[in-house]
Amino acid sequence: MSEKSIKHTDKNIALTVSDKIAIINELMDQDREEVRDRQDSVLTLTYTVIPGLLAIAVLAHADKTLKWESIVGTILLFILYLVVFLIFRRWLADTRACQQIREEFYKHQELLHTDLFKPLRGIEPKDRKNALKDKSLWFPFGVTTATSLVILLYLILEIQPPK
Repeated sequence: MSEKSIKHTDKNIALTVSDKIAIINELMDQDREEVRDRQDSVLTLTYTVIPGLLAIAVLAHADKTLKWESIVGTILLFILYLVVFLIFRRWLADTRACQQIREEFYKHQELLHTDLFKPLRGIEPKDRKNALKDKSLWFPFGVTTATSLVILLYLILEIQPPK
């Protein structure tokens, strides 16, 4: 549907409070599902990177001539993980802000009784305040960071080039 047809439709249809509540509830369900998807993405990333780090260590252990390539590979894989993790966290913060927008309709129910009904408005700084923080995602980040450091130390200290 184009923007013009949406505006045209809004002029012709008056939404009741129960219609607005149904829309908000559906949007909140979608937001919750998106939050779970974003959290799962971070966990999946962790479950993918750690075996990759272990594979690099095993390869370096099997072929001692690949010491520096393994060190560089470990560093690059961790940098990639870090960048993607921060991107996922940003997306998750945006999704949480969208949840805050929808929750405003329950906190301030007078919004349901106005003619201007905008549950899909843009994110503002006030929407990021008091949002839920996903602190549980720092545990997989810590595990991946620790794994990267241990493997990097192993590669640097333990693998000696052949004589």
